[in-house]
Amino acid sequence: MPAANHANTGASAGGPRTQKGAHDPFATKYYGNYASEGRTSHFSRSFVRPIRKEFMKRRGFTLVELMTVLAILAILYAIAVPAFIATKAAAQSMVSVNGLKELGECTNMYIADSDDTAPLAMYNGQNGMLVAWFGAQTGPAQFDPQGGLLYPYEKGHPSMDPTAHFQPWIGDGSGYGYNWGYIGSDFNYYSVYFGFPNCQNPANMSQLTGPATTILFATSSYFSAPWLPGGTGTYYDFGFVDPPHLWNGNPDVDFRHQGLKTVDVRGKTVTSTGHANVVRCDGSAKPMKWGQITDVMFTR
Repeated sequence: MPAANHANTGASAGGPRTQKGAHDPFATKYYGNYASEGRTSHFSRSFVRPIRKEFMKRRGFTLVELMTVLAILAILYAIAVPAFIATKAAAQSMVSVNGLKELGECTNMYIADSDDTAPLAMYNGQNGMLVAWFGAQTGPAQFDPQGGLLYPYEKGHPSMDPTAHFQPWIGDGSGYGYNWGYIGSDFNYYSVYFGFPNCQNPANMSQLTGPATTILFATSSYFSAPWLPGGTGTYYDFGFVDPPHLWNGNPDVDFRHQGLKTVDVRGKTVTSTGHANVVRCDGSAKPMKWGQITDVMFTR
């Protein structure tokens, strides 16, 4: 009995020991038959347990390591973000060009059904409200697209520019403007604006000297410039475009794609490093930079 007590005391002091022939689950899992033969008692005490303790140890990051990781992440961010923005802008411009192509196709279907004559840009309806190519006015800065001259040809799916985020005014929110003064009327052709906004004498396609170069629609907006009376510095939805000689430093053809705009209040000008998207009377569409668009591209 004393010997047994001595053995139990030793076991308590040294921690739990695996008796010869006893089953050691941890040792059996990793060392198989060797453990099942009862020969792991000393092995597990001298080697297995230290390994288990090492596995449980955790080592923190040093300040240098953290700073290195942060520097690498900053470099990756600086490379990836501009590339992502450029890719997104290019995709949006492509969607805009495709939308203009669809709008050009709808307009040419209207022309084919109207004795080769383009739709009027706008006129006052019987209720005194404006009726335009894109919709019928229902209230201040409100238009119902179903009342537009081109709506039957758009099949209920008006083309939209994904970058058109403007305050409502005279438009359908599509971000596209019609060559209203030369194609949708003869106001700009003769520079006589008596009777505005009742447009008359839209262009007949036989009058065009170059359908492949004459602009039908373009990306558009109206900037309420601070130097104008009541100007607020706000961009508004505007469904019409004019040639460069009528811009007066503030173009309604919007060069908003893939570039930056600069508003020079002192010089009373708005410029852009981006491009506008246009569709010509023959249905072809393309992006065009500032300076590439000329007056002759609007005339009959």
